[in-house]
Amino acid sequence: MTRQNIHVRCRYCQAILPGLWRIDHKPNGAMLLNHLSMMHPTEVGPYLERMRTEDIGTVAMEAFERVEWDDAR
Repeated sequence: MTRQNIHVRCRYCQAILPGLWRIDHKPNGAMLLNHLSMMHPTEVGPYLERMRTEDIGTVAMEAFERVEWDDAR
């Protein structure tokens, strides 16, 4: 039996990550921010500025899009 999960695809490099918490399907902001800072250091600045006053998960998720991903792959 395969299970569909919601993952995220980076809008900059198209990498697919399990960027949502399984229980409530909310963004895992720390993991998404880590990907942005490690893989896209020149693009992360504006996101970091906004995270001072806004939710980290919501802001980081703007650099990603949700995708269906089959665990059997």
